[in-house]
Amino acid sequence: MLSQFSRSILLVAVNYSRLFGVITAASITLLGVLVYSDSRVEWLLLAFFVSGFFSAFLLTGKDLSFILARGKALFDNLDASQTPISGVYQGTGLLPLDELMNRAIGQIRTLQESVDSIGEEAEVLIERYQVLTENLAASVTIRNQDGEIAYCSPYTEVLTGYAVDDIYEWEGDFFLSTAHPDDKEIYERALRVAQAGEAFQFRYRFHHRSGLEMWAETRTVPILDQDGSLISSLSITLDVTGTVRYQTQVEEKNRDLEDFAYMVSHDLKAPIFTIKGMMNLIEQDCAAIIDDDLKEPLEHIARANRRLESLVHGVLEYSKISKSEALSTPVDLGRVLDEVLTDFAPHLTSLDATVTKEERLPTILGDSVQTYQIFSNLIGNAIKYSVSERPLTIEVHSQSNDERNTTTISVTDNGRGIPESMLETIFRPFQRVSNDDRSTEGPSGSGIGLASARKLAERHGGAISVESEEGKGSTFLVTFQLASEEA
Repeated sequence: MLSQFSRSILLVAVNYSRLFGVITAASITLLGVLVYSDSRVEWLLLAFFVSGFFSAFLLTGKDLSFILARGKALFDNLDASQTPISGVYQGTGLLPLDELMNRAIGQIRTLQESVDSIGEEAEVLIERYQVLTENLAASVTIRNQDGEIAYCSPYTEVLTGYAVDDIYEWEGDFFLSTAHPDDKEIYERALRVAQAGEAFQFRYRFHHRSGLEMWAETRTVPILDQDGSLISSLSITLDVTGTVRYQTQVEEKNRDLEDFAYMVSHDLKAPIFTIKGMMNLIEQDCAAIIDDDLKEPLEHIARANRRLESLVHGVLEYSKISKSEALSTPVDLGRVLDEVLTDFAPHLTSLDATVTKEERLPTILGDSVQTYQIFSNLIGNAIKYSVSERPLTIEVHSQSNDERNTTTISVTDNGRGIPESMLETIFRPFQRVSNDDRSTEGPSGSGIGLASARKLAERHGGAISVESEEGKGSTFLVTFQLASEEA
C-alpha cells in the first residue's frame, strides 16, 4: 500500500498530467505500475517522478502558484484540488524555491513601480508641454522628415490669421505660400537647410490673412534619432513686426542726425569763420580808433562767436560717437587718467588744484580713446565749475564688484555742485548748470560733455550717474566691465 505522502504526490500528478505534457504523463504511468508491484521501490520512483514533474514544469513554464491554488496535495488536503485559481503567490512548501520566487516577485514589483513612476513623469511632461505650447506667444511648428507640417501650436492662428486646420490641409507649404515674394527665395533656401539637418535662423516678411505685411523671425533646429538621422524639425516663429518698425524709425532718426551734423559742419562753420575773420580785421585795421565804448561790444561779439564755435564742435563730436566703433581691448585706467591730467595741467596749476587718485586703478575692457574722452569730460567739468572761495580738489577712486565683474570709478570734486532739479537732466545734450560763461572758471563748455560721457559709457556696456549737493561739490560714478586679467 502507498503511504499518505505518496498518495498526495500521485493526486497532484493525476490532476495535472494533461497540463504538463507527455513527460509527466509517462512518469505517472510508470510510477503506478511499479509501485503496485513492489512497494520497496516507492522512494526511488518518487524521485524519478519528481524529476519528470519539474522537467515538465520547466518546459511548459507554468507557475507553481497555479498548482498550489488548484489543490494543496502537498499538505495532505485532498479536497483542496478544487480550490479556484488565485493570483497571489502563497508558497510551495519547498523553502529554496519559495525564496527564489519571492526574490523574482520582488524584482518584478520594483520594475513595475519604476514603469509606473516613468509613466507618471511622462504624463507630467506631456501636460507641461501642452501648457507651454498652448500659451507661448510664438508659433511652434514640427515638420516630419519629408518637410510636411505635422503640428502647429494654437498661436499660429494669431500670427497668421489662418485656422490650424486650414494650415494642415493647405496644398504645398503654408508658410512658403504666405511669404513675401521678395523673401520666398530665402525661405526656400531655409527649407533646404532644414532638410539637410542643419539649424538656422532668419527673418522674413509674410502676409497676414487680413492683408497686412508683417515680419517674422524663425529659429529651426533638427531632431535626430540615435543614429544621427533626421526624423523631424522644430521651428519657433516670433512676430517681430514691432521690433523691425522701431529699428527702421531709429535708423531714420540716425540718418537725420547725420544729415544735421553734415549741415552743421559745412553750413554753420562758414559763417563762424567769416565772423572770426572780420573781427580780426577790425582789431588790426581799426585798433587806433577803437575806444572803450566800442571795445566792449566787440569783445561780446568775439565771446559769442567762440561760444557758437564750441557748440558746433560739440555737436560734431557727439554725432561721431554713434558712428564710431567701440573696441574691446584691455585699457589701463591709470595710464588713461595720467594722460588726461597731463593735458589739463595748465588749468589745474592755475587753480592750485590737488588731484588724488589710487596708486593702481584697474584694467577695463573697452576703447582707450573713448575712455580718455569720458575722463576728459569729467575732469574738465570739475575745472569748469570750480569756485574761487577754495582750492579745487579732485579725488579718483575705484570699487570692484566681483559678482558682476565690473568696477565703478568715482570722480569727486569740491566745486559748486549741481542743483537737485537738474540731476535728472544733466546728462542730456545742451544742459548746463550755468549758461553764463562769465560766471565760470576754466574752459567754457557747450553742454555736450556729460551727454557724450554717458553715451560713451553705455557703448562700453556700463553706465554713469551723479551724486551732488549744491555748493559742496559732485561725485560722478562710472561703471566699466573689468578685463579678464582683473576678473
